[in-house]
Amino acid sequence: MSDRPLQGRAALVTGAGVRLGRAIALGLARAGADVVVHYRASQAGAEETAAAVRELGRRAWTVRADLADL
Repeated sequence: MSDRPLQGRAALVTGAGVRLGRAIALGLARAGADVVVHYRASQAGAEETAAAVRELGRRAWTVRADLADL
């Protein structure tokens, strides 16, 4: 079994700039996934999460959106 079971996959993690969302994003990156880091207000945290994903050798993008606003 591969140590990167999500290699070649991408994930969108909402609220990934802080706490649980950050932990999920980093876990997915460790498993081989590229990560889209969503944030509403915590831009600095989202940028830090994206940088940490990149340090793990994965691609990362940040996206700001208020998901409560249709």
